[in-house]
Amino acid sequence: TNGSSIVAIVEGGAKRLLLLGDAWAEDIAAELRRTHGGDNLKLFDAIKVSHHGSLRNTSVDLLSLIDAPLFLISTNGSGHDHPDFEVLAEIVDRPAAFERIIYFNYETPASTRLKAHVSRSGARFNVRITQNDWIQV
Repeated sequence: TNGSSIVAIVEGGAKRLLLLGDAWAEDIAAELRRTHGGDNLKLFDAIKVSHHGSLRNTSVDLLSLIDAPLFLISTNGSGHDHPDFEVLAEIVDRPAAFERIIYFNYETPASTRLKAHVSRSGARFNVRITQNDWIQV
């Protein structure tokens, strides 16, 4: 059922959001390459990470194609222990000229671990838990 998930690029005014639903990383990467200029990095204002930050739905290849100053993780961590810390580390370990903010709607073991993580590239990032708050892009 995750393979049939809806992915959307939402544009309004000067803002571009990438909402990855629960889609598979290889499907998203292939479509971005086909429709948005090959292997060029695509910058968005915010990216909702696929399938609650699951390692099976986000790949190094996909992350080489997309970036944003805001990443959104929607999960309470129960059931399947999402998000996977490896996905979060891969997001923040990449070099960037801007600070990335990773928003979670619940505190999870992975979000707690990320708070203590130091980016391998030295990229700046911040972890925010916004269980009952709106996120402004």
